[in-house]
Amino acid sequence: MHGYDENDALAAIRGNLPLSSLNSSNIDPTLLFCIIRGIRHHPDFANALRRETWVLQYPALLRAINARDIMNDIVPSMETDEEVPYCIWHPEIASEATYRALAERYPHMRYQVGRACAAAGYVDLWRDLALLPDISIAEEARDNQANPGSRLILEAILKEPVKWLVMNDYTRTVSADAPLPARFGLNGDTAVRSTLDIKRSLGELGGFWTFGDRGYLALSGGSPFVSSLSFNITEDWNIDAEYGACEDAGTDAEMATLLWNPLPDHLPEGNKDVLILMAAYHGDIDRYARLRRPTRPLPQETACIQRGIYHNTMFARWWAEQPNNGEFQAAINARYIMNNDPSRITVDTPAFALPSVIWYPSWACAETYREVVSLCPAMKPAAARAAIVADHQDLWDELLDSIDPSPALLAEASWREGETTGAQKAPLSL
Repeated sequence: MHGYDENDALAAIRGNLPLSSLNSSNIDPTLLFCIIRGIRHHPDFANALRRETWVLQYPALLRAINARDIMNDIVPSMETDEEVPYCIWHPEIASEATYRALAERYPHMRYQVGRACAAAGYVDLWRDLALLPDISIAEEARDNQANPGSRLILEAILKEPVKWLVMNDYTRTVSADAPLPARFGLNGDTAVRSTLDIKRSLGELGGFWTFGDRGYLALSGGSPFVSSLSFNITEDWNIDAEYGACEDAGTDAEMATLLWNPLPDHLPEGNKDVLILMAAYHGDIDRYARLRRPTRPLPQETACIQRGIYHNTMFARWWAEQPNNGEFQAAINARYIMNNDPSRITVDTPAFALPSVIWYPSWACAETYREVVSLCPAMKPAAARAAIVADHQDLWDELLDSIDPSPALLAEASWREGETTGAQKAPLSL
């Protein structure tokens, strides 16, 4: 059940929510996202909220109000970094003079201004800013290249031998003081302006449990299978009043051809999610390491990674060295065991890292399974199933008296019946 009033949420989106109806000490997360959406699209609503003292409790609301001011050609007073908005070019674009004044007053916002120039085609201002050739600005310019100025910005950046990662749309951060050189060209890691017009209705999103970037992820169990919601640069999750057609994996024809062709220096425009999933599924380290989104895996991505680890030893080896790989520990350990390397298994291996399937897509020799059981007795049931599948009769005989019958063992024995002689003849009585 939602914790918000739908009528209030819709009113907030439309910018006509009576502020007197709000309990400022306990505003539902979904309603807060709707309020941000209303602020960005309705100047009068933003001005009304500016006068509410409780707004100071929510820096995201202050950022939205300041973004709305900028798009209204007003340079706001911002005293702390928490008040500085990331996206200042959607849903509307300010005048070139406003962006110039903003960059002069707040030099640390030069890259946001440069991004706005790419969206608007303000090539003269972009040149005056003397920015590093930033990948996200290039992708924004490409998205708006029908504008001659945007096209010139794109061409200027692409001509540079070294491009940089300054703006990060996944984290809404700007690393002007510590930029990283880009390892790849345009890589589909930018929430370009056209994707911000893809809206998600209240009914589709289903409500939020917490406010902030984790809100929708906590509800859905992962990032949605849509590129526009891999990002939240407007801080409102693209929420809207109306149902809209959900952007699907939706790769265009050019992106789809990369399923069977090498990746170019610059990915084409479009949604790269299907490329991410396919790279993970096959355990293609080079493609996956380039394509993956750094902060929010797709819901289907975890299953694809598990499959890739099971089927590709080098992918398992790579994942073994990655941080935050806890959910893949069991798959990694399984692949090692099937490669006759039980070194990752000890008596102290936590239960979540103990694999239950250690015989598919290949099986180890009997001695390896025997060593696994010796190192970690909790692995006996898995080793017993492996003994049946791999026809390791001697190993099965050794384990028989120390394991409990189970439907899983019966299923494996039934599968083996009619195959080669051996473990299927074990005296299972379940």
